[in-house]
Amino acid sequence: MIEVQKDNLIKVGVISPVVFGAKFSISEDSRLQEAVGLARAINLDVVWQETIHIRKIRSGTYFSRGIIEKIASHVEEKNIELLVVDIDLSPIQQRNLERELKIKVIDRTALILEIFGERAQTRGFTDLLGL
Repeated sequence: MIEVQKDNLIKVGVISPVVFGAKFSISEDSRLQEAVGLARAINLDVVWQETIHIRKIRSGTYFSRGIIEKIASHVEEKNIELLVVDIDLSPIQQRNLERELKIKVIDRTALILEIFGERAQTRGFTDLLGL
């Protein structure tokens, strides 16, 4: 669970990867805004958000070296502590991104689970949901 204190918000970057040629039922901007909204739902301080276009998915990190360097520069410049990637990452991709960027990385599924976990704790449903 991500520990967030009211007076000390975690600085977060939210990226929404789009593979060239992929078709979605909603616009790229709508997808990004939805991911930002999910991050803000648990009081994360979104300091950077961007749709990132990629040509090919890399098995080890999802992103190419150039994209990782671009993300790393934003992480350093904005003191980002957590990166939300609005897709499903494999455990290996998540681990490799964390090693490369030296920050915590979560995917869309983990973010949604965080929201459910927080709501369960704040509303007393922990036993009901088994959390």
